[in-house]
Amino acid sequence: MTVSNPSGTGGTFRWRRVGVLLILAVCAIIYIRNEDAVTSMMFDVEHEQEQEHRGVIDTKDVIKNKTSGADVQHDNQEQEIKNTKDVLGDIENSKADADVGQEQEIHFKDDLGDIENSIVVADVEHEQEINTKEVLQDLKKRTAGARIEIDKLIEEDYGQFKDEIFNKETMMKALKSPTNLSFDRLQRRILIKILEAQLRGDQDITFNWVVAGHSSAAGHGNLFKQAYGYILEQTARPVFEALGITFYARNYGMSAARSGPENALCMTAVYGLELDILSWDFAMTDGRKASDLYNIWSQRVGAHPSSPIMVSYGSVHAKDIHGGLEKAGMSVFEAAFVDEKNGDLLAARFPNSDDPKVNVTELPRGVKYYRCGGHTESGEPCGDNLFKWADDEGLCEKVKSKTKWHNGWKDHLLKGRVSALFLIENVLEALSKLDETPSVASDGVESDNVVPSISEGYLNYLYSLEASDKKSFMSSKPPRVPLFEDDLEDLHNAFLRSNTVCRYSSLPSYTRYEGIMTENPQEIKYVGGGRTTYQDEGVQYFKQPEPKLDSPTEPLLVYNLTSDREICEHEKFDFKDYFGIRNEDHWVKTIIPNDSETEAFVSNDDLEKQKGVVTVCESFFYWNNYPQNFVSIHDVLNTNETTIRVNDVPVTSYTRIGRNADSWCYVLANEEGYTFPASEKHGPGKYEIQFKVMKEGGSLYLSSFIVF
Repeated sequence: MTVSNPSGTGGTFRWRRVGVLLILAVCAIIYIRNEDAVTSMMFDVEHEQEQEHRGVIDTKDVIKNKTSGADVQHDNQEQEIKNTKDVLGDIENSKADADVGQEQEIHFKDDLGDIENSIVVADVEHEQEINTKEVLQDLKKRTAGARIEIDKLIEEDYGQFKDEIFNKETMMKALKSPTNLSFDRLQRRILIKILEAQLRGDQDITFNWVVAGHSSAAGHGNLFKQAYGYILEQTARPVFEALGITFYARNYGMSAARSGPENALCMTAVYGLELDILSWDFAMTDGRKASDLYNIWSQRVGAHPSSPIMVSYGSVHAKDIHGGLEKAGMSVFEAAFVDEKNGDLLAARFPNSDDPKVNVTELPRGVKYYRCGGHTESGEPCGDNLFKWADDEGLCEKVKSKTKWHNGWKDHLLKGRVSALFLIENVLEALSKLDETPSVASDGVESDNVVPSISEGYLNYLYSLEASDKKSFMSSKPPRVPLFEDDLEDLHNAFLRSNTVCRYSSLPSYTRYEGIMTENPQEIKYVGGGRTTYQDEGVQYFKQPEPKLDSPTEPLLVYNLTSDREICEHEKFDFKDYFGIRNEDHWVKTIIPNDSETEAFVSNDDLEKQKGVVTVCESFFYWNNYPQNFVSIHDVLNTNETTIRVNDVPVTSYTRIGRNADSWCYVLANEEGYTFPASEKHGPGKYEIQFKVMKEGGSLYLSSFIVF
């Protein structure tokens, strides 16, 4: 919305009131004059009627008394009669004029009623303006207080560098977008949350930023509270709390994870349904060559039910892809402060701690031994464990995964603080939009008749803009992705944008924390940074139950395969659990989706569009250290017997999608193609998938089941 009067809506309202008063004054004068004229006219008409009545009587007497002299008086009598008719005609005309006057009076009263209604509307707008200004003033006061506390944190971390680096101009440029349109959409999303918090006090309004990425994004090598997702939440939360909003920055980074195809296709199951910002931090695992995984991810973000803002940390493809995404209707940002070649590397503004001219003892904690020889967290002494890691708080005896490819605590600190301050500056910008007035063109016509206010009307207007952008994106042409071409050509666009139901085994994940996958929700508490008090479900790898041969069983949810739970509780909380399907279980079956998954992820519209495509993904094993009893989907199907069925239809082949062995997924096919019929036994949208592992002692290790 264009700004023409930064002082707010008060000026517009005052001129509107003056206009209304002038109209009232003019109308009152017209009313008085019309009333006097009508009264005078009616008096004259009555007088003339009386006089003429007497004239008619006199005329009749004259005619009666002078009958004998008719010939003599004939001319005079005709003149008298003519005069009488003329007078009667004038009387009738006067009556007609009086009726017109009365009708004018009625119309005037109607106009006066409209004016009175306008005054009522103006009074409502005035009251709304007063309420908006009063609430806005209070919100600004509270956010200013929260911002002061945040500035104290920044000063503790960066001392004399606070004003140089963490100022508004630098922070607003820390994440860049193709045009200002992405900023407008981000601030609109924030403004929606602000209005919801003020208008719906009985609801818990949240703003959710979810961090998606690999092990470094998860904070491996550090304490969990040192990961940038946790820092982001800690930094931004006070400002949102001042606005009545609960802010979450959930760290859902996972060791060795790629962005796709599995995580992209399972986006709602892993990262949740209510997302405001979803960040991508897979540069180390996705690689730098092909753009197909980044295209899959970004298309799935655009098609996500909540249309989150997309933030990218370190993708080399962002500059080529983001323009089209923004034009289609998305809000997209690229972190410009983490890539020296593609932005402003903020760390480069800090002095080198190995410079003999620098007194290291005087440097603040976020700068001391952070940069050496022009590089962060590398070289001597910045790369030494003593300075790169900080786990000496007595919380853990030993923190694992301290590798050269994992970021240290100072990198996470800077990334978390900058990301939070970028968001905070946009919160303040969004708040200031409630002070805006519609711009007025040279012809005096307002360019937009929606005045920003804390009202349901304005909130619904913002909702409509969000819906319009989503509709625009869904109607745009998707990019071509080689992964879904050739045999999967007919399903190309469906893989990019259709609603999927995914049963996902690993942690962290929304579907497990909410008890959707197991249909057994826990009473969990939020700890911070995405971490909760969730307790492990399933069976431990070395304590698997004996097989039950009397009837088909569900796949086992297995954890602690590599003793990954045997770590300090203050470290990471991402784990590679899996679905186990063993040879000794004979037939194993599961129904996708279960009732809880249907309620959470499937709408009636989704059922109508469902194609019946079934995909399964295999678990990942570090450094290709596969268990001895591992068998693949290829091995299971490489037999003359039927070993996989979907709704009783035999699976005869597959197409494998992914980049390599750490991300293989298999699109199952039957003799007719890649779609399977709906279940007659379990109802529409349900798929009963059955497996039988033929290799003696063998086991399938699956990470997800996906249907759409």
